[in-house]
Amino acid sequence: MAVLRRAAAALVLAAPTVVAFFSGGFMNIDLTTSPRAASWYAGLLAGVVACVLVAVAPRPLLPRSRGGRAAVAGLAGLAAWVGLSLLWAPLSTPATQDLQRLLLYVAAFVAAAAWLRGREHWVQPALAGGILVVVGYALSARYLPGIVHQDPGQLAPDRLNQPLTYYNALGCLAAIGFVLCARMRGGAVAACVPLGLATYLTVSRGALAALLGGVIALTFLAPTWGQLRATVIGLAGAGIAVLAAGRMDAFQSLGGGSANAQGAAMLAITLVLMAVAFWLDRGPRNPRPLPLPTRAPLIGFGAIVAVAALLFAAAYKDRKQVTRTPAAGTAPARLTSIESNRYAYWEVAIREFGRHPLKGVGTAGFRVAWLRERKIDEAAQDAHSLYIETLCELGVVGFGLLALFYGGVIDRARRLYAVDPAFAAGPAAALTVFALHAGVDWDWEMPAVTLVALVLAATVLGASETRAPGSGLQLRDGSA
Repeated sequence: MAVLRRAAAALVLAAPTVVAFFSGGFMNIDLTTSPRAASWYAGLLAGVVACVLVAVAPRPLLPRSRGGRAAVAGLAGLAAWVGLSLLWAPLSTPATQDLQRLLLYVAAFVAAAAWLRGREHWVQPALAGGILVVVGYALSARYLPGIVHQDPGQLAPDRLNQPLTYYNALGCLAAIGFVLCARMRGGAVAACVPLGLATYLTVSRGALAALLGGVIALTFLAPTWGQLRATVIGLAGAGIAVLAAGRMDAFQSLGGGSANAQGAAMLAITLVLMAVAFWLDRGPRNPRPLPLPTRAPLIGFGAIVAVAALLFAAAYKDRKQVTRTPAAGTAPARLTSIESNRYAYWEVAIREFGRHPLKGVGTAGFRVAWLRERKIDEAAQDAHSLYIETLCELGVVGFGLLALFYGGVIDRARRLYAVDPAFAAGPAAALTVFALHAGVDWDWEMPAVTLVALVLAATVLGASETRAPGSGLQLRDGSA
């Protein structure tokens, strides 16, 4: 039984990384030449594995706290409401896939909360390591273009997207990994160099903004000179790598006769920067607190809200200028541009919510509304915002259930931070990255990203119920 429990915990922690190499879990695996049949088989397999894990899981299976049970009830209720919405959803196949995805999320969340209880110290290193594997594979085609070959895709072939196949989701995943590695010790800050470089090479403005929000959260949640120094080391190392990459056109665009030479040069630069970062953060971190004002938590929260507001304001400002899909190039100029068609998606989604405020148009129904009312010649499938799309497709009922899930996690995160701030800072900052980016993109439909967030959220639930005050001032990975 002990071996089974260790294997189950390892499976839960490895799942996001494994899923990442199957198009991030978004695309169906064609097992019978029928995408719908393949989706059913994949869902059945996930369900069987989840049931086995739950059947032999440690007891109690569900969280004992009110906030923890609220989080489970919110996510399970959201899955049930998605299933019920199949009765009025306009498209059956994508609606069924949405339900399968939610069932997977519920099973993963419950399994993580049960199997990782008492093993919380392994979660951040394991997830960060898995993200580094994914990002390392993504960068390998840039470092070794003559050896590693990847499908660049058709929409934006120069932007880093493999193995998830979607550059913005990869950017979000790399940003989550950056925050986790900046928080940990034992040389983990060295990984911030490739993770930050990968975030830049996805050319995802939303991911960079979410990374900024995560860094702000980490600074205010772990307000020590040692943590600030580690974060600066990670940012500086990544920044130097980005500046070097900006001088190598063949490395950025995967083209040109000098791609092999530039890739080798960037690999050497990255390894040197990682070694320097490791050396600079090798000793104990200074635990002296930063001289922050009494209202520092409120200031930090306000700064994160400002980042979110900036993302929405940028889309709103450009609402009348965009009449086509914005250019999807890799030029640094794109990162300074606010050109986006997000507002067009949101406008249609909010209008549909106004027509069906209680129950929404049905899961996966946004794409139908978009084809009917779009002003841009683009076949969008998602509203590019978890929150706005939930209002559109599932109405106030669905949005309320999502809010219940978020509220339960936030409640337990506050409790965990009160008793063990050293442990809570990493997961809370990483979840901030996800929450921000999910507001401007379709990470919820990308299991490789969402499963990482769910495992972190489940860890917060479990740790908040098992940790005593002051028990985690020194983590197994060395964080303080």
